[in-house]
Amino acid sequence: MHYFLAIVFSSISYELVIYLKLIENFKKILKTGRKILKTTFSKKISDSWKEKSLLKYAVNIFLSSLKIILLLSLILIIIYLIQSINNDFLSLITNIKGLIIISVYLYIYHKIRNLLL
Repeated sequence: MHYFLAIVFSSISYELVIYLKLIENFKKILKTGRKILKTTFSKKISDSWKEKSLLKYAVNIFLSSLKIILLLSLILIIIYLIQSINNDFLSLITNIKGLIIISVYLYIYHKIRNLLL
């Protein structure tokens, strides 16, 4: 039962990461950060244009960060719900044996999912 819950948790978390585009949001934040540095230190761009573009960049970073926080909150809520069903769940997903099982399962799940889609 413990491992079944870990597998269900892993599957749901994986799908949330894919659906909410976690990696893309991190890349977007880094790309926008580079644009901010480039814009800030450019002498060719006027101050009024810098203000407008930096505001736009700040909004983009805020929205991407909000999506990441939402994803992490959902995963923590799922952990809390499963922990309320099974008191040993948190210790299972944080010990070495549980992490290895989850990692192997997610690797296989990822390969099968990519073959099917």
